[in-house]
Amino acid sequence: MSRLFFFHVFLPLLIGFFIYLFFREDSLLFFNWAKKINLYNILIEIRSILNPNNLVFHNWMTQILPDALWCYSYSSFFIIILNKKLNIKNIWLFSIPFFVAVGFEFFQYFSILKGTFDLYDIFAYLLSVILSLCLLTKKFKKNETLTKN
Repeated sequence: MSRLFFFHVFLPLLIGFFIYLFFREDSLLFFNWAKKINLYNILIEIRSILNPNNLVFHNWMTQILPDALWCYSYSSFFIIILNKKLNIKNIWLFSIPFFVAVGFEFFQYFSILKGTFDLYDIFAYLLSVILSLCLLTKKFKKNETLTKN
């Protein structure tokens, strides 16, 4: 179970975090938090080592992928916790990440939250939830078959 958790929950979060940290503009809310706890200068120093040209990319890989990875990770967490018990009664647990993410997008659309509404983000959230469901249910079925033999 720990390998499953590492590859489908922890690693996607870590990759998304590093994309934010090293390839996004430092005006993000995360960097404001880093300033408040006196980590901003350390982060900028690490960033200058790992991204020496201070390249900030504005494409799907830096704008959409971190959010999709978060959604994938969160969905995977619930699938792993529920294991083979994913059914109509508890499907709402699995659906939480998607609805939270889409909710944030619509809050941005109606200017309730700061940000830019993006249909590509919603598509990425949906894709990440479906991918999580497909990969992990396939993995559980494969493990179930191996243990029966």
